[in-house]
Amino acid sequence: MQGDAGAGAVERVIGLAMVFADPLGVARHLREDAGLYGLSSVDVRSADTDMVLFWLDLEPWAPMAAEGYPTERLSVLVWADGRIVAIPRAARGRRWLHRYPDPLGQLCLWDPDDPPALRWHWSDGLAAFITIAHRHLQAEEYWRRTDVWPAEDAPHGNGPHPIRTPALRAATFWRRP
Repeated sequence: MQGDAGAGAVERVIGLAMVFADPLGVARHLREDAGLYGLSSVDVRSADTDMVLFWLDLEPWAPMAAEGYPTERLSVLVWADGRIVAIPRAARGRRWLHRYPDPLGQLCLWDPDDPPALRWHWSDGLAAFITIAHRHLQAEEYWRRTDVWPAEDAPHGNGPHPIRTPALRAATFWRRP
């Protein structure tokens, strides 16, 4: 548990150690107490000392639901060394702008060469990772419908990845505690 969430509540940041110590408890917390908008189910599909696999169902945000956006089914795979990926299930046959090819087909949620302030880290907690993946899935559906990515888009492929907007450039100066 970390931080004061106000009104006597304590915010629980789910870190890597907690995922491996009690994956079923983590799933229960995500489902019942984490306040993750749109999370309708989460199950532990596999857990051992090397990896934990969660399956999640994520409902679209209210404005997107009104537009007929689908419920997204997502696998979150966590390895004991801290690697984590979000893999959309039932992804075949859909266009994806920011998704790595098979064998895993995980979402490309940030560029690994981006400044640390622009990338997720375990100190942010598992709920934050799921929120980023959920937002990304909504952006992918928006792109499929409009051919426009709804935020600053990272360049693809090898080479320099310049940050274009002043607001995002300013955010890169933020330092992690």
